[in-house]
Amino acid sequence: MKVLIDLNVVLDVLSDRAPYAAYSAGVLALAERQRISAYLCATSVVTLHYLVRKELSPLEARRHLGTLLGILRIADVTEGAVRAAYESRWPDLEDAIVYQSAQLAGVRLIVTRDRARFAAGQLPLLSPEELLAAGLSEQGAPTPGDSTEPS
Repeated sequence: MKVLIDLNVVLDVLSDRAPYAAYSAGVLALAERQRISAYLCATSVVTLHYLVRKELSPLEARRHLGTLLGILRIADVTEGAVRAAYESRWPDLEDAIVYQSAQLAGVRLIVTRDRARFAAGQLPLLSPEELLAAGLSEQGAPTPGDSTEPS
């Protein structure tokens, strides 16, 4: 199953934000084990690097980013995605770009703790806790009735 991981989920893990870090780490673990095909928007990579670099040494920041790049796929931001985001008239252009890149990547849902950011869209939204509880077991088996295949 293809999912887009919102930046707040990654930051939960890197910043060890209680009580969210454990659930968010569980989502990244599913991606690491290839139980889900998890994407991060290309613009989120830039923001993540900027934020992590402020807290860690350049070497540590690069190491953390490298680990994430080994686990997550990157959802492209194309001219078409930017134009569609702009034309969507969402209140926040950055959120609209993330959403459009998710659609371009063919993801089925967005994993976020901030549903309001993507409420104007059509893709389903799940929190990390909801994804872990409803979508996949540790073995990656779809829940009963789920016709999706891991991709």
